Amino acid sequence: MTDRTYLEQEEYQGWPNRETWGASLIIGNLEPLYRKVQRLLDEQDELGSYQLGWLMNETFNSYLNDPDLELEIQVMIRSTVGSMWRVDWRRIAEASVA
Repeated sequence: MTDRTYLEQEEYQGWPNRETWGASLIIGNLEPLYRKVQRLLDEQDELGSYQLGWLMNETFNSYLNDPDLELEIQVMIRSTVGSMWRVDWRRIAEASVA
């Protein structure tokens, strides 16, 4: 083990960071969001991981900011993911098509 503190460690559960792990976890466990992402993957099979990651980010944020989404689910998503800007959407896209 190195001298790095827990907060300085980036990788988390095999993902680049905790935020990426959390976003992936949410996508895999909320069925309506999972279906939207699967539709996106089915429709965009020619895109590279960067473009697909960008579209997944847009889909995720659209779902999260839907005014009809229950407040409890919004809070759960935000507390699980944390800093949205740290999510590595390209990595999630790569794992989704693998």
